[in-house]
Amino acid sequence: MTIPEIAAAVVAEKVVGRVVDRVMKSVGKVEVGLKKDAFNILGQELTMFCPDNVMKHSMYFEARKSLLGNRKFPGKVRNVELKSMTPPRPIYDAVRMLPDGFEIVYKYLPPNVDKYLLEVEYEIEDPNFVRSLVNTEKAREQSIDNAREYWMAAQLKCLKPLEDEKYYGINIKDLDVIVNVATHQDVKTNIPGSFKSEVKIAVEWMKSRNREEKHRLSMRHIGMKSTRPSQKDIFTVLGDMQKVFLARKFKRFIDVGRDFRYHDCIRGREFYDAPFPTWPKNMDIISRVNLSLEKPAAEGTLIYKHENFKEEIEKIFSKWK
Repeated sequence: MTIPEIAAAVVAEKVVGRVVDRVMKSVGKVEVGLKKDAFNILGQELTMFCPDNVMKHSMYFEARKSLLGNRKFPGKVRNVELKSMTPPRPIYDAVRMLPDGFEIVYKYLPPNVDKYLLEVEYEIEDPNFVRSLVNTEKAREQSIDNAREYWMAAQLKCLKPLEDEKYYGINIKDLDVIVNVATHQDVKTNIPGSFKSEVKIAVEWMKSRNREEKHRLSMRHIGMKSTRPSQKDIFTVLGDMQKVFLARKFKRFIDVGRDFRYHDCIRGREFYDAPFPTWPKNMDIISRVNLSLEKPAAEGTLIYKHENFKEEIEKIFSKWK
């Protein structure tokens, strides 16, 4: 590594360390509280659920002696579940939610049970928390077999602060990586010029407030319609085009592989002008991946089957030409 790269790595490690320390404050209070009450902690795990911006702290522990009273745990808690491990079942009465945390009521712990699982969910207040732990990359690759391939990658930053003995195993669940897939040219090259002309006349007709002008435009539209094979209304065609960009249909043209999985696709913000905004120039494809200390890096591919997409557009205009 070069000196600038080493310096950047040191800075990144300090940033990650501070972020982890801040999040672990509430987690540490639960650990200390249980230890004070004669519980033996067997294992712990932290899981970040990215879409919900929620962190789940899972603690496996056993009781070393019978307990009385309650134990309160402060913190901005979203949900708490306590389960017995032998046999596995939830213990609802033993947990009470408080305005500033939660408490465990020991008298409701079932007799003859010594192993438990406590799962506490916290809202992650910093919206950039997960992004501060993870690097993501994406790039367009070469065309393959009538399709375009995109490369994606995600990796935990600076593992050292996360692997330190005072921290617990960290899992990142459902991390989003968004790839912008351009569809503009695939649509543009398959729309007949006559269709664009008819749409333009229809728009002018709707904008005009002059009766004579409206009549003239109506006659022009009737003339155009009489010279083409298809009698399908232009607004029906526009509706058919809109359906192609619905997630349930567009996902047929997308394949996501390797460590990533397809989640959803949404319309881009720029629209094709024909001559008014109609369908999007691109689609944002959302893929998801899981990371952990055991698997800190992941790679994936996204394939956009643009030839199949163009065939779908051609079908819509097949009788128009």
